[in-house]
Order: sequence, then structure tokens, then C-alpha cells
Amino acid sequence: MPAVFVHLGTQKLELNVAAGKLVQGVRGHESTTIGDIRLAIAASLESPIEFPALRQALTPDDHIAIILHEEMNGIAEAMEAILSHILTANVPLNQVTVLVQPRLSGIEPTWMPKLPASCQGFQLEVHQRDATSMAYLASTKEGRRIYLNKHIVDADQIIIVGNVRFDAVYGISSGLAELFPDYSDASTYQELTRHLHAHVSGNERAFPIWKEAEAVGWLIGLPFVVCVGEGSAGSVKKVFAGSAAAVRQESEAWLRAESVVRLPYQVDLVIGTLAASTAEQSFAAITEAVFRASRAVHQGGRVAILSEAGGTLPAGSEFISQSETVVQGLSRLRQQHTIPVQPWWYLAHALEHAKVYVFSHLLPEVMESLFMVPLDQPAQAQNLIEQAKTIVILEGIDRLAIEVAKPGK
Repeated sequence: MPAVFVHLGTQKLELNVAAGKLVQGVRGHESTTIGDIRLAIAASLESPIEFPALRQALTPDDHIAIILHEEMNGIAEAMEAILSHILTANVPLNQVTVLVQPRLSGIEPTWMPKLPASCQGFQLEVHQRDATSMAYLASTKEGRRIYLNKHIVDADQIIIVGNVRFDAVYGISSGLAELFPDYSDASTYQELTRHLHAHVSGNERAFPIWKEAEAVGWLIGLPFVVCVGEGSAGSVKKVFAGSAAAVRQESEAWLRAESVVRLPYQVDLVIGTLAASTAEQSFAAITEAVFRASRAVHQGGRVAILSEAGGTLPAGSEFISQSETVVQGLSRLRQQHTIPVQPWWYLAHALEHAKVYVFSHLLPEVMESLFMVPLDQPAQAQNLIEQAKTIVILEGIDRLAIEVAKPGK
């Protein structure tokens, strides 16, 4: 029986699949991983796309706001390279504010302790969508009054750091998608993230939210963007840096070629792992993974996600666990307005289509209360393989988009 090996954190899991069961997806290409992420990002800052070397845009008196998407691979290496580059422009790090989104209760950033002493001294701010944290920027041509985090409005230079990824709000999230509406006021955020798209394939450049994000980008003076293309198990395959428009174009083209998996038909079982490093894996990433995987199975099929995720559940879990179905819980949750629904939206869509099995470090009874079947060991996926007739196995499935050929094509 042929063996398939998948990486799960630091371990390598062997899964045995009988001949004829494994269905292979087709991808445009698969890049090799970058060995030295810090060096690659440092080089991209010296030769960015449609932008001079970042230091040439800085003066010693500048106040810099770095908008950081913390759920990205290579975050510590990226921040070390960027902060070191800023220092070469003689900008002291006490003039740098790093802005992040609210984290789950009790979770501290894992990347900060990894920075060398020379890259410490900046201010870390967790964005809050209350009036005291906001400042008025301007109004768009369409008449929307734009309020952003005051550190962004007051900054002389804005740097956006994140990854390029498929996303239910933006289609593809990169660059300016990290800025707006994430760092806007509560009412704007709730309005613009209410519309989620179940069938994201990477061709949604015309999504209205992108036009709004680009308008905000112009109003703040077009920030510098650093964006990574991710591989599995916490790796980075590509680095993009430069102007927002150019980075978006090149990173999206790369993502479509690298991360759209085309299958000839739907299967009985999909087994997937998460792309993030072990320390950065989360329940939200699990829900995104089961959503991606559910696209590849037929109605009533099975999805198994193998992860190292632990920690605290996103807000809203009590609405789901206290309801008869996830869809019912999601309906109740939408009435709250202040709680992000995206993880539960992912889960609801997946469970409407497939039975979901998960290996994680979350309590089994918690997973059961959220309508998933907990696996005690990742090797238990072997039992699911033996019961299925057709199987797809994908590493980093939370960062992939799956397209299934229509019958007759």
C-alpha cells in the first residue's frame, strides 16, 4: 500500500493509501521554500517593486506605523528585517508603532521575543474600534467619511506587512486589505465585512470592497507593502515588497498559479494540514481549512483536518455550542453585530456539506459541542482512509483554493 507523508508541526505523518484511491490535484506550479526569510525580505526592501528602497522614503524625524497581520508565516524574520532597515535610515524605533488586531484572550505574540535586542523599543498597539482610538482622515468621492486608527492617520510613513491569501471578504487578501476596513471604526467594519463569499476562486478583483480599500490607500498616501507567499508548515516561498498596486498584482498572480488546486471530480474524503507554524495555528485557521476542504468532497463526504492548534476559541463560540445547528447559531450571532462571524461562517458552510473530523490540542468535548468529531491521534485519519473510495491529501489546505471540474469538462 503506497505511503503518503504529510508534515504536522515538527513531525512527519505517514498515511497509507491503497492504489487507485488517491486523487491528485493539478496546480500551476509549486515554488521551493526560502531558506533565509530574513535575508530575502531585507533584499526586497532594497529593491522593491515600483518604489525606491524603503530607507529613501524615510527621514530621521518620521513617525512610522507598521500594520502587521500576525497570522502569517515568517513573521519574526520579516519584522527583524524591516526594523533593521528602518534603523539604517536613522529612525529611532521609539518612533515606530506596530499595530495589530485584537488577539484571543490570554494569547501573547510569539514573534516579539524572537527579535534581537537591536530591534526592540518600538510601541505595540492593539487596535480598538472605539472613538478614542480613531481619527478622521477624509471623505471618499462616494461620500464615505473615513475614520482610521489615529496612529495611521498621524504617521509620516505607513508600512503594511502580511501575507497573500484567499479570503471570503476580499477574494484575495493582500496589502491594502490589511488596512481597511480592519483599522476603521466599528460601524464601517461591520458594514463592509458583512458580505462573505462562499465561492472564492481568486478571480474577484472587482469586489466592491477592493475599490473602497484602494480609495483609502490613495487618501493616506499609498503605503509601502511587504507581503509573503506562504508554503506549508510555517514556510515562506515568495516575498513581495513595494507599492500597494504592484504588490497586489504580482502577489495575486503568484497565488493563483501556486495555490489553486484543480480536481477532476469531488471525492469521498479530504485530509488536510494547516500552513501556519505550530505556534501560530488557531481554531480560526481550522475553520478556514474545513471550509476549503469541503469544496472538494461530495455532499455527505468527510473532511479531516490535522493540526497543532490550541488556545482559546474566537468570540461567539457560546452561540454555536448552545444551538441545535451551526447555521442556527450563526443566525443568532449575526444579530450581535460586534462579534466577527467569519470563523463560524466558514464552519457552517463546511458542515452543511460534509462531516468534519479534527485533530487538535483543543478539548474533545469543546470540538464536539461545535459539531465536529475530535480525533485522539492524527494517525486515526488512517481509519477514514480505509473507509473511503476516493481521497485527496493536501498540506496547507487553509491557504489553498480548490476548484472542481464541472461534469463533462
